[in-house]
Amino acid sequence: MESKGKGSGYTLDYAGLEELFNLLSQDYILVAPRLEDGYIKYGKAHSLKDLPFGFKTYELAGFYRIEDGVGYFTYPRPINSLKDFLHPPKLLMLTVRKKEQGLEFEANIPTKRLCFFDVRACDLSALKVLDRVFWEKNNHPDPYYLSLREDLFIVAVSCLSFTQTCFCKTMGTGPAHKEGYDLLITELDGLFLLEVGSYKGYEVVKKLRFKREAEPEVFERKEEILKALEERMDEVFQRKDLQQQLYANMDEENWLYIEKRC
Repeated sequence: MESKGKGSGYTLDYAGLEELFNLLSQDYILVAPRLEDGYIKYGKAHSLKDLPFGFKTYELAGFYRIEDGVGYFTYPRPINSLKDFLHPPKLLMLTVRKKEQGLEFEANIPTKRLCFFDVRACDLSALKVLDRVFWEKNNHPDPYYLSLREDLFIVAVSCLSFTQTCFCKTMGTGPAHKEGYDLLITELDGLFLLEVGSYKGYEVVKKLRFKREAEPEVFERKEEILKALEERMDEVFQRKDLQQQLYANMDEENWLYIEKRC
């Protein structure tokens, strides 16, 4: 018997993953990582094959290179932000029409439904910051942001690797996802674990034909992989009293190095 809502899990093969993507594309504009001009960037995706499967990135301070990987979701987070789509740099906000009686104003509130497909834990944490600024702790929530955010569907993906510029362990935002997603995908030894994070996610999953109930050992394998990944990651600094640490090091020469590199 299928469980409903958050906490249920299933396994998919590649055909099942493709079925999920195609199902979501019927109701949403899909935004996913894509390989573009030598970079992995969020952009509109029309097919699962648009995703940069089989690639990974090698990153250092001021250095970026695409390399071949083994598997599917082997790349880390894209170089751009989800903010590009929820609070874009260019947005038609208002249309003004000249009428005989005067001017007529019409707000151009977006009505499109977005699905972010393949969101890593760090980007999901950043999305929560946008929510606080434009919505949750704003006495006048941004109607343009809300119109896109309220119908947003999020498919998160667990990281299988990291680069030298990743800092989720330091900031406590990953590599494991904690909440905020509708569905969560983890690639495991030739199959994909699909976990449900919301009732909205369950409503999509129950339509999938190519799925099987996940066995307990599948979840155990996921925890092993994420734990091993986190143990290999460096913790760059301590977050405790971070503001005081920054003010105490205002004259560090490292700021000059960063300034020159920018």
